[in-house]
Amino acid sequence: LSRVMSLIVAPIIAYYILRDRSLLKDQVLNLVPVHSRSDVLRLLSEINRVLNGFIRGQLIVSCAMAVMLTLGLSLIGVRYALLIGLIAGLFDLIPYFGPIIGAVPALLLASVQSFWKVVWVLVLFTAANQFEASVLVPKITGDRVGLHPLVVIFALLAGGELFGILGLLIAVPATAVGRVLLSFWWHRENRKLV
Repeated sequence: LSRVMSLIVAPIIAYYILRDRSLLKDQVLNLVPVHSRSDVLRLLSEINRVLNGFIRGQLIVSCAMAVMLTLGLSLIGVRYALLIGLIAGLFDLIPYFGPIIGAVPALLLASVQSFWKVVWVLVLFTAANQFEASVLVPKITGDRVGLHPLVVIFALLAGGELFGILGLLIAVPATAVGRVLLSFWWHRENRKLV
C-alpha cells in the first residue's frame, strides 16, 4: 500500500517541482551566503552539464546497441529483427540484467527457427555486450562526462564491487560529480594561495 501511495504521490511532487522550479531555485539560493552564490551557481551548472552528458551518453550507447543488434539479427535471419533490436537497445539501459532480458526474445524466436540460429544469437549478444563494455561505454560516456575511458572502467568495477547493481548505476555519474567537486575545490584553494 505504501508503494502504491508513493507511485501516486511521486508524479504530483514532480509536477509541483517542475512548475515552481525557478521559485524553488531562488529560495535555495537565498540559503547560500551572498559571497558564495556565484561559486555555488558555477559548481551546480558544471554538475548539471556532467549529469546531462552522462544521460546523453547512455542514450547514445543504447541506440548504438539497438542498431548493432538489429543489423546482426537481420544478418542471422531472425524474424522481427528490428523490433527485437529496439527492445534489446531499450533494455540495455539496465546494467547487467538489461542485456540478458533483451536477449530473451531473440533467443526464443531463434529457437523456433533452428538450433544454429540460437547459437549465433548467443554469439552476437555476447560479442555486442563485450564491445559495449570495453569500447562504447568507456569512450562515449567517458567523453560526455569528461572522464578518461580507463577511469570509467575502474569506476564501474569499483561501483559494482562495492554496491552491486546500484553501484553500477551510479558509478560513472558519481565519479564525474566527484571530479567536478575536486576540481572546484582545487581551483578555489589555488586562488586563495595567489
